Amino acid sequence: MGSSLHSQGCQNSETFDEYELGTSRRNLRQNSGLLPQDGARPRTNQSHSAANRSLGTLTAPQSSVEISNTGVTGPTNDPTTRGQGLDRYLKRHHITGIAFSGILGVGILVDSGQIIGLAGGLGAILSFIIAAIVVTSVMVSMAEMVSVYPYWGLALYPHHFVGPSLGNTVGFVYWFAQATSLATLIVTGALICAGDPEQPHKIAAYSAVPLVVIPLVNAFSGIRLYGNFEWIIKWLKIIFLLGLDITVIVLIARHGVNSLGISSTFNPTRAPKNATDKFMISGPGSLGSFLSIWTSITQAVFAFVGVEMVVVTTVEAEAPVRDLPRASRRVCIWTSLLYVVTILIVSLNVSSVDTGLQPLLGSTGSSPFIIAIKNAKLSHGSKMIKAVNAGLILAAWTTANTDLYAASRTLFELCHYSDIPWVENHLGKANSGGTPLWAIGFTYAPSLLALLSLIPGDGRLVISIFSTMTTISVLCVYAAECYAFICFKLRIKENFIDRDGDEYRRNYFRVPRQPFIAWFGLVSCTLLIFFNGWYIFWEIHNRHIKAGEAAARLIGAYGGVLIFVMVFLMNKFTLKPAKKRFNFPMGSREHDEEIRPGTRRYKTMARRCYDFVK
Repeated sequence: MGSSLHSQGCQNSETFDEYELGTSRRNLRQNSGLLPQDGARPRTNQSHSAANRSLGTLTAPQSSVEISNTGVTGPTNDPTTRGQGLDRYLKRHHITGIAFSGILGVGILVDSGQIIGLAGGLGAILSFIIAAIVVTSVMVSMAEMVSVYPYWGLALYPHHFVGPSLGNTVGFVYWFAQATSLATLIVTGALICAGDPEQPHKIAAYSAVPLVVIPLVNAFSGIRLYGNFEWIIKWLKIIFLLGLDITVIVLIARHGVNSLGISSTFNPTRAPKNATDKFMISGPGSLGSFLSIWTSITQAVFAFVGVEMVVVTTVEAEAPVRDLPRASRRVCIWTSLLYVVTILIVSLNVSSVDTGLQPLLGSTGSSPFIIAIKNAKLSHGSKMIKAVNAGLILAAWTTANTDLYAASRTLFELCHYSDIPWVENHLGKANSGGTPLWAIGFTYAPSLLALLSLIPGDGRLVISIFSTMTTISVLCVYAAECYAFICFKLRIKENFIDRDGDEYRRNYFRVPRQPFIAWFGLVSCTLLIFFNGWYIFWEIHNRHIKAGEAAARLIGAYGGVLIFVMVFLMNKFTLKPAKKRFNFPMGSREHDEEIRPGTRRYKTMARRCYDFVK
């Protein structure tokens, strides 16, 4: 009953297509460019728009299948084939490099200390396991859609399968989340450099370094050079994280397991009262354990933000049908393993009631690795702490660099859904080196929020609020992508395409038990979104916190949801997004051959400067 009602609801929406069903599926796919004709060689080295038939009308012998796109909006061509478009030079190792660089940052290296203090050792492990399951359910759903339609990024799928209003909302909210994350990560790195959080001018001075370097790296390096740079950063981060794990293991072998680590179980309420009060969450028995873990799951999801960057790279991937699903699977598996193993090792050494753990997000002194080294009281401990701080600075600022890349490409995609000529011709335009300079410059502006750290006392609270808003905004995007997959599954079924057939398995990525996995991701993200701020109401009732502080925390907890809803309603009833016709066929392995980079000379801005000097 629920499935039929949902199917009826999608059919009644303004964007769900009407179909006149015709001939066999194989003849349909042959005539739409998905498979070569019998006895014919696959088509290669042809322009993408000429080699493939339109998604709007697929013709077959004796009958036809008409897909009316009334109310469906989107770009009309692959942006990599436009005169001033992007370049498809990213290989699989570049894609995984960008994703890992966006994931491995302060979430696991710094904020994991807050999770341990909040939920205890076992609670932190459970939080990361649950967060990994939720994020993986979202990613496998997006991986199948991107293998079928490997053209744009995150906004394409809700835009096409649900409606233009939701697609525009997803694109804007994700751009906003990554742009504000850029500012929070810059401040986090500056806090580590400054050492003293009570010197705002010193923090602002250190923030100026990434504020200058990060946009230059994105603007002056073409996508091929940028991909190689991110691949190197990926391995530096992995080696750094593994080195920290080995260091903690050595400390455990030398000094033994901290008796208040794993043994403190799920909730730090067993600790002395003064150690628990700073986290502002405590409760007796199983209820206190559940609430502490629930809050920790939301914070653990922040550590996984970045896995979706595999899909963001679609527009610049050399072979998206082949590489993107595999990259998604690798990133999810390896990130989950690294995080769970790391939090297990650290929980054995760091007590959940350690006085070094800080409740405020971005408090660099609460890094569990630094606390473990301090507690060991090594003769060269200060030098080791300086080395760890250097690695934390690298992790924070390189993640900020990747956030600028993801946000600028999302804005570039979003501009092509607009019918305003200036927006599409400027923000949606790349230079001859394949770099969207206008989009990078426009995205760079919110990074100046890092200067809020100049505000004495409240500056770090503002940055913490933006950090929480980033997590919730990305969860809204994840929920929208899961719903888009559910509608995508219905679209596939309406076209009589067998997902379990050998032909679909051979051409596209798929996982069994769909759409139940997508429903799990949708429900999980929705619950995390709406109940992530429960502790604020608990504080108001039990601790009688000030109205201003309560309002600030509520903005951090639900500001992302409010922005998502407001942007959606504006697109739905006020802005009325432009209605363009999609001209995209389903992808295939032959599609990867057709869109490989052409012969035009690849010249970045850095290369132009070098030629000028030479």
